Amino acid sequence: MSVAFDAGLIEVMLTAAVLVLSRIEQPSAAPIPLVLDLVVAAGVAASGRWLITGGVIAGVGLSAWLFVPGERPTLGAVVVLVAVFAAVARGRFKVGFRLTCWYLAVMLVVITPWMPAELSALLFNVSFLVVLFGLAWTAGWLLHQRDAQVERVTGEFQARLAEQRLELARDLHDTLAQTITGMVVTTEGMRVRLGQDCPVEIANDIERVLSLGRQSITNVRAMLSVLRAPDADDQAASGWTPQSVPEVLTQQVADLKDRGFTVSTVIEGDPDILPPSLRSCLAKVIVEATTNMAKHATPGGRCSIMIDMDAAGIEAMFATPARPATRQAEAGGLGLIGAAERVQAFGGQLQTRASGTQWVLTVTLPATATQLEPGHG
Repeated sequence: MSVAFDAGLIEVMLTAAVLVLSRIEQPSAAPIPLVLDLVVAAGVAASGRWLITGGVIAGVGLSAWLFVPGERPTLGAVVVLVAVFAAVARGRFKVGFRLTCWYLAVMLVVITPWMPAELSALLFNVSFLVVLFGLAWTAGWLLHQRDAQVERVTGEFQARLAEQRLELARDLHDTLAQTITGMVVTTEGMRVRLGQDCPVEIANDIERVLSLGRQSITNVRAMLSVLRAPDADDQAASGWTPQSVPEVLTQQVADLKDRGFTVSTVIEGDPDILPPSLRSCLAKVIVEATTNMAKHATPGGRCSIMIDMDAAGIEAMFATPARPATRQAEAGGLGLIGAAERVQAFGGQLQTRASGTQWVLTVTLPATATQLEPGHG
């Protein structure tokens, strides 16, 4: 209802209903009443989007009845009540009051018999019109109060949400960011102390740790920037923007091989045909899936990665030889839960299962997913 009201559709629908009733009540083909009804209806229908302009057009059409001798307004004239309702419902009380005075005065003149002998009819018409305008004001006021309450509650919720985001940003900085920074500084100190005597394998591991640490710091800072953004709706949903799918896949496969795993990959299709948001989601899923491979696969085992990308979407499978304890991971840790939520936000599915001695993670992502990055992670 609120969307239709904001778009001015309620006024259009009410106007159309009154106009139809007017034609049913007086199906006369006389051109003047029909033209004036259409002018008034057009103004009232426009008042939902352009209140003052529409209200003036409706008032001009209604006032034109003053210059039509021998004719009384049709039922279509009461549609001006909708313009009054529209003004009051939007909190434009001064505009609503002025339109009320204008419309009521004109309707009293063109509808009411001003003969002393017909005083009872005059009083009835005055009372009836006052009641009608009063009902329009009441309905508009109630809707305005409801919208004001919704806006107030929404504002309070957004304020609490903003405070929670700031508190989370402070906690992440004081815990995760500082811890990672300390790890990087300590590792750099180790490299300096080992100097030229450090074996090549250990030096390579140190460089790997430093690279991961610095990248983690960059990612955390990006996330903190998003959390601290004054208007979250204008910011990216996630501060973590991974590399392209081929780069992520190459890096993660190299990491698995460095850990002693044998990795086979079958990649079909070109990721560039996918929407950017879907490519980003796939890259993040690859990181989570390969991280789980390193955690749960039998050391030195064979890992398989199969990804098929086409215009219909993505199908991916990650399989590793599972340790006995890996079956417990089937329920999913926080990383897998977050990955599943990310995939589901795109209308896809992520499933994990133990199949014989294999631990298998499968992902399906439809290409009909929204182009915007969902706020899941």
